[in-house]
Amino acid sequence: MDAELKTKWVNALRSGEYKQCRNTLHEGEAYCCLGVLAVISGLDVEGRVGLLADPDSYEPIYNLIGSKFIARNLAERNDGHYYHPHSFSEIADYIEKNL
Repeated sequence: MDAELKTKWVNALRSGEYKQCRNTLHEGEAYCCLGVLAVISGLDVEGRVGLLADPDSYEPIYNLIGSKFIARNLAERNDGHYYHPHSFSEIADYIEKNL
């Protein structure tokens, strides 16, 4: 993942500017962690369902992150699948340490 984009994403997750939602990129005024990445990158998030429901529609996000596996892992952390639901702050910490 591009280091500048990673920093911008981590800062956006910690900014408090984005409300968090689960199981979809974008719902009303809220976003999942991947939705925040999409928004700061200029990708359209309207009408996107969750990663697990429609994984093929996430290809542009996979390309930004560099891995479908990592994107799925972050979605699972955001949504609480296999993990407790992570806050944006916890996800930002994970991104800093692991991407």
